[in-house]
Amino acid sequence: MNIIDELKEAADMADTIGEAGDGSLYIVAIAEIRRLKAALEEANGHCRAAKQIADREGERTNWSGFGKALEKSLLNQHKALYQDA
Repeated sequence: MNIIDELKEAADMADTIGEAGDGSLYIVAIAEIRRLKAALEEANGHCRAAKQIADREGERTNWSGFGKALEKSLLNQHKALYQDA
């Protein structure tokens, strides 16, 4: 389901419940889920890269590039996990 369909479904749910403002809560929840999923997908990609590096025992590895990618991923995860901090 794409984000437009998710938003339409959220609006329909809000109408069904009949409480003003509920639609916006669903939209916020969908956005939060998408943000967290993106951070998880990025982290998973780096875990896969780390596994490949381990399988090669570190040979043929761009350590500088890998380090920068990890740093960016960790920053994104921190933002996702502690956005209110």
